[in-house]
Amino acid sequence: MNQIEPPDTRSRGQGIGQAVPPQVTVVVPTYRRPDLLCRALQSVLDQTYPHFVVCVHDNASQDTTAEVVQGFAQRDPRFRYHPNSVNIGGIRNTAAGIAQVQTPYFCYLADDDLLLPNFLETAVTALEKHPEAGFFGGMCLCIDGAGVPFLFSGTQETDGCYPPPKGLLRLWEKGWPQQAGVLYRTTARDVVGDIAPIAGFDLEYMARIASRFGVVFSATPVAFFYINQQSASTSRTVRSLLEEWGYIRDAIAAYPWLDTESKQAVFKLWQGHLPYQIRMMTLHALRRANVEDAIFGLSRLDQFPNYPLIKPIMRFAITLAGTNKPLASLVARLFDARVWLFTQVRRARFAWQYRSRYPEYWRAMRKG
Repeated sequence: MNQIEPPDTRSRGQGIGQAVPPQVTVVVPTYRRPDLLCRALQSVLDQTYPHFVVCVHDNASQDTTAEVVQGFAQRDPRFRYHPNSVNIGGIRNTAAGIAQVQTPYFCYLADDDLLLPNFLETAVTALEKHPEAGFFGGMCLCIDGAGVPFLFSGTQETDGCYPPPKGLLRLWEKGWPQQAGVLYRTTARDVVGDIAPIAGFDLEYMARIASRFGVVFSATPVAFFYINQQSASTSRTVRSLLEEWGYIRDAIAAYPWLDTESKQAVFKLWQGHLPYQIRMMTLHALRRANVEDAIFGLSRLDQFPNYPLIKPIMRFAITLAGTNKPLASLVARLFDARVWLFTQVRRARFAWQYRSRYPEYWRAMRKG
């Protein structure tokens, strides 16, 4: 399939002949997930804000991905297809898509995530109101493998525009917006440069922008973020996690525009988050029966005073898993059961708290 280049985009609801240039580029990197991609693209098509283009960057899928995008492009010229002749890797594919953006704003949408209909309208309105802001970050509803929302994710208890470096500190204090709920200002990209060559590039990218520009946080849910236990973010090793976090720490330390006091404050918060991340990746290592990585993770976790009750359990599980393959498989199934139980509890609690208050999110999920 050849690259699709649409004619001038016309806004829905505008008068005939009244051309409106696109204001937002939705960058959608994808690789061999045409069914999920179709769902993601439909969520963009359902946006209440019409002035966008969608650029699907296909990382040499060689399946029905081209036909999926062609179907949308035939119905709506705002959809464009950018196929790679060879697989260049997920991060490079995403970076290439972001680098090609020419509209005033852009966002990055993973092919398994979904936008709520209000996302672009809410985000563009916020950035137009705050021209000093480099990005908008809204709340996301995390959904499990069954498509059931079970958790809000984003920058908690923070609503409004924060100048640098306060926005940077808020990210580390109150949590990071999920990438599905972030809209960037393209001029901020032009100042700070390309994304980092690491799996957690979004953390460093938001930190880099928040250290130089204002940022807008919103408690309004704007997207569904898919928690996939087989995704790259949950299946990476403890070693790769520490490499990524070390990269982020060193990158922030090298920001010449950020004062020493702010850097020290960020590093203190960074150090506070690290034990939780090591614990999670160590548990994931046990679920994958990766005993070597679990041993490494626990050795690093022992350097912190956190989790005095769970460490002995993890140590016992690692000892069992290291005995033989059947026991390693048993330990993996036990930790799988733990994740399943915790997910069920979260789902029930989430539905009890929010389903009656926000029925539109469940309607959007069913539609997706």
